[in-house]
Order: sequence, then C-alpha cells, then structure tokens
Amino acid sequence: MTEETGSVIPDKAYFRIGEVAEIVGVKPYVVRYWETEFKQLRPDKSRTNQRVYSRADVQLLLTIKTLLYTDGFTIDGARKQLQLSGRGRSQGGPMLPFPEAGEGDPAAAGDQDVQPPPVPEPVLATTQMKSFLSELDDSKSELSRLRRKADDAEARVSELESKLTEERRARGQLSDWVRREIADTLRLVEEAESPPPPDRVTSA
Repeated sequence: MTEETGSVIPDKAYFRIGEVAEIVGVKPYVVRYWETEFKQLRPDKSRTNQRVYSRADVQLLLTIKTLLYTDGFTIDGARKQLQLSGRGRSQGGPMLPFPEAGEGDPAAAGDQDVQPPPVPEPVLATTQMKSFLSELDDSKSELSRLRRKADDAEARVSELESKLTEERRARGQLSDWVRREIADTLRLVEEAESPPPPDRVTSA
C-alpha cells in the first residue's frame, strides 16, 4: 500500500496497462496521456511488444494522480513538483513530501478545492486514438504470436500422425510375421507327431 494514496499495489514486478489503470483508478487512455506529459514514465516493452509497467511506474502514476486530482495542480505544476522532489523512474523507495498546493503552482494558489483542468477534447480524442492504435498493434503482435504457436502445434500434430502411421504399419508387419511363424511352428509340430508311413514291400 502506498503512503500517499492508500492504493494497494499487488506484489509482483510488472503490470499491463489494464492492471495499472485499475490500480490507479483511471482509464487506460489517461495513463497513455500522462506518459506523453511526464517523461519520467517510460514503460518497457514485453517480448510481444506490449507495454509493461514496473512497480516504480505505478507508484509514480499514483503520485501524479494525487498531484492532479487531490492537490489541484495543473500538468505543468505537477511536472514541477516531480522535478523538485527528484522523483524519477528508477527510484522505487518512499516518495518525498510535496509542498502544499499553491506553493509551487499559481493555478492552485488561494483555493485548495481547485479541480485540475479537463483534458482538451482534441487532445483527448488524439490520445484515445493513439491508445486504440497502440492496443491494436499489441493485439496484432499477440495474434501473430498465437498464429505461430498454432502453426507449430499443427506441424507437431502432423509429425505425430506420421509417426503413428509408421508405428501401425510396423505393428501390422510384425503381426503378419508372428502369424506366419506360428503357422510354420504348428506345421512342424504336426509333422513331428505324425507316425512315419509304413515301409513299402517290393516284390522280387
């Protein structure tokens, strides 16, 4: 649980954007928009080219949300507060205390209840479109990976079917050989048990 927001961060190293958005309490496109405004946010890419966020990234997002939604800072003001605090992506320890709203942000001075300005509609639409395109790319990458796995599985099935056919053919040949051997053995036993024919008497 973070000291600033009271939000519980699950005990694991990396998170996908949907998990991050749920933890922070915002929409995924808001997370992507904050990435464009706060350069400290630099999520890594997985092998499937999907964004993955570290625990430090999630803590930083929670701090940004607190600065914007609780303390009433603007984007510029929140950015300055992060710079003053020395908050960076590589720092995963406790957050440094921030000045009270109004000390470093003129937009919040004199009014502790000031709400952060809404994201402009054109910017919001662009961000949503970028988010959609990015998620589409992630989905394409995942689909390509699944197709490769399906092709590998199909090739494996064909290989196993071929081996099964060869095994069945070998078993059939073995069965035929065993039947022939049994027949030959029985014939030899019968011949051995049969009395010899009587000697023929030749006339003088």
